[in-house]
Amino acid sequence: MTTNPSTTTVPLQRRSWTGEQDLLTVLTRHRAAAPARETGVVGGEPVEALRQRLSVALEDGRAADAEQAARLLLRRAGAGVVHRVVASCLAAAGRRWADGECGVLTVRRQAVAARTLLERLRGEATPGDRGQVVLAVPPGERHTLALSALAHRVEGAGYRALVVEDLPLDELAEVAGEPGTVAVVLSVHVHLPVRAARHLLGSLRDAAPDVLLVAGGPGVPLGVRGADLVTDDADELMAALEGRTDPLTDREREVLLAVADGLTNTEVAEALEVSSATVKSHLDHVFAKTGTVHRAAAVAHALRQGWIR
Repeated sequence: MTTNPSTTTVPLQRRSWTGEQDLLTVLTRHRAAAPARETGVVGGEPVEALRQRLSVALEDGRAADAEQAARLLLRRAGAGVVHRVVASCLAAAGRRWADGECGVLTVRRQAVAARTLLERLRGEATPGDRGQVVLAVPPGERHTLALSALAHRVEGAGYRALVVEDLPLDELAEVAGEPGTVAVVLSVHVHLPVRAARHLLGSLRDAAPDVLLVAGGPGVPLGVRGADLVTDDADELMAALEGRTDPLTDREREVLLAVADGLTNTEVAEALEVSSATVKSHLDHVFAKTGTVHRAAAVAHALRQGWIR
């Protein structure tokens, strides 16, 4: 079987193959062909230059130019880098407006370009089946641009993003309790009084006791209780999501990654300095968690779920 090295589609459905090793070979090629996350040179242009191109395009309100730079940056540096550039530009615009260095129109032009960019990038994502992440702001708040960036990030990791913005609390609580919801993320930019924050978080916790409840943004009051995580760091949010939805242990993931690289059980044991029996035990646990019975099928399932990359 031949594969196109430029594609990143995993052939999960294959009607005929000569054995497990053939499929593992295909999966190994897929992982090798996947876009690398690096900070080197993209198409002859340094990543730092791409950051600058994106920043300047956003400052000028040029959504099409921003999208072109963002796609190149996304391919090699990842969504997190793109989002940080966007956030930095918007924060700088806000500071210039506060200092009287620019008018409202300039800030709004940049915000429109940023939203257009993020929605276009998000529009190409294929929602996964790792669960639903509800993205909201407190009732009555209108600062919703951050939700577009978060939606792009979580969809890229295989989750379904549901952007609800500022729903009434009873409706937000109802959505939080829907089957399949794994997290509710609140982006808070306008200062939220402590009592209001406690009521909001408490109501969501009562409606959805098992979901990951996250709050972030400059409007979150210090020392507020009720959330599982309070953070302004999207990477920390993603790590918390992974911890909730990825059933593999670190060692099981190591074993499965080695299998995905084409190693036999004996070779995995040698690489990890454990016994072959230990490797087999880890794989048995992986089979149970993935609902599979063969190593290749387990690798394919883990790739599809985003548990390994």
